[in-house]
Amino acid sequence: MRRLTHVWTAVAAAALTLSMAVPAQDHNAELAALKASMKKRYPALERLRDAGTIGEALDGSIALYKPADADKKVDPAEPKSPTIKQFLATENRDRRALYALLAKDLGVSAGEVGKQSGLRHLKKADPDHWIRVEPKVWRRKRDIREK
Repeated sequence: MRRLTHVWTAVAAAALTLSMAVPAQDHNAELAALKASMKKRYPALERLRDAGTIGEALDGSIALYKPADADKKVDPAEPKSPTIKQFLATENRDRRALYALLAKDLGVSAGEVGKQSGLRHLKKADPDHWIRVEPKVWRRKRDIREK
């Protein structure tokens, strides 16, 4: 009987360890996939930001500065290229997912992670990049006084 108890204890411990390892692996895999997806889009994101077509928002999202460009292709030379609006939707979806994962790790809200990311993007922005400081209120980085 005693031996059976030890066996069940070992089985329970192994099951607990395994159940904890699988979510961690899923979490790490999801984090890696998000980072890879975002890294792949980064050159186009930077090109659109430098052109003044899009800008960073202080909530951590990316937004369209020039609404007239929404239906233009990200890469006009590539027929399968998404529109800028589609591109931004994909980027923001990945950012929200990333913020949610990081928030879970840090024990804070995804909104707080987004705000911190928005502030980091503000600090890194070039002087001519557009920053959405409030809904429908845009400023060039050079015109924003940082605290």
